[in-house]
Amino acid sequence: MAIRNNKRLIYPVITSEFNDDGHYFVVTSSNIKEMVTQGGTAEEAIAIMLDGTEYPEPQDPSD
Repeated sequence: MAIRNNKRLIYPVITSEFNDDGHYFVVTSSNIKEMVTQGGTAEEAIAIMLDGTEYPEPQDPSD
């Protein structure tokens, strides 16, 4: 979720948990082109994904 112009933007994400080479999470979102990120927690990975000031418009996840 990001906040722009006092409005919340909610992005659907796919979160995967891995334990193969340590414990980490990978997060992707079809709203953010070519975005694949990882972190020690799902929250950390999502925060890394939304660390800028330019956010695309959210899409309906059913599309």
